[in-house]
Amino acid sequence: MVTYQTGSGIGKDAKKKYYVTRFDNYSELLELSAANPKKQHSNRAPQDNMNATEDFAEAHELAVHGWHGVRDKVDTVMEPIREKVGQALGIVSERVFDMVGFEPDIDRYLSGEMECMVDDLFVEAPKEGKVFTLLVDASMAWYNTQDEVIARGAVLCAMVEAFNMLGFQLEIWVEKTIASKDLKELATVLVPVSKAGDPLDVDQIMFAVGHPDFNRRIIWSYMETVPDYASRFGCRQVGGYYGMTKQGAHMNSFVNASVIVSLDGNTDMTRDPVAWILGQLEMQGVTSND
Repeated sequence: MVTYQTGSGIGKDAKKKYYVTRFDNYSELLELSAANPKKQHSNRAPQDNMNATEDFAEAHELAVHGWHGVRDKVDTVMEPIREKVGQALGIVSERVFDMVGFEPDIDRYLSGEMECMVDDLFVEAPKEGKVFTLLVDASMAWYNTQDEVIARGAVLCAMVEAFNMLGFQLEIWVEKTIASKDLKELATVLVPVSKAGDPLDVDQIMFAVGHPDFNRRIIWSYMETVPDYASRFGCRQVGGYYGMTKQGAHMNSFVNASVIVSLDGNTDMTRDPVAWILGQLEMQGVTSND
């Protein structure tokens, strides 16, 4: 079910009037974006590092079936992150008595040295049950490059894997918010990419959080079909400018987000991904320095 509502104070700025579309699932957005009969602006040819697909049809195919074409590139970024996070988070040292052994050291045992019967074993220490909600700001401006969006997406996918390695679950929402020319009205599209308990599909998550055309083709195509978005924010077939980008999460109260990630000010997460992921997990109480 798609929920559309308007009102003042819906988002984080109580003085603004908001126009909000909230989807119950990812497929609803994909169906409605594909139902746009013209897709004139969202179907335009690639230009100036804005689009990474040739047209809407290619973007929609990736959204539905996953971003397999760049899997190697994503794995190149994610593999060292996954390995280091696993070493840092998923393993603890536990001392156990080794009562079996092929060749016990009888001399050491008789001399009272119990160390000969104690081993340092490394075992996983998973946590259970808790769900965290990740809200990703997909409100890209003209200066947000393909490489920047893809790099952020790879780190986000690695963070999702880190939560899963420890037995936690993430519910992932993506938000796009724009403003009218006079900045008095805001429009937001809010869509869940993955719900808690869903099988983890990194390829599909990657498109929504790490591909510029999730915003610039899929969401644009949907917004072209909404009368308020067309008339008040310029999301129309001819001569549209698609509003003024408002980066930063505005709808965290809608989804009760525990982790919020914006394209604005994400330098730390792409410069040192492992440190950033560890910091996020520590802030959420998943891990500690104790």
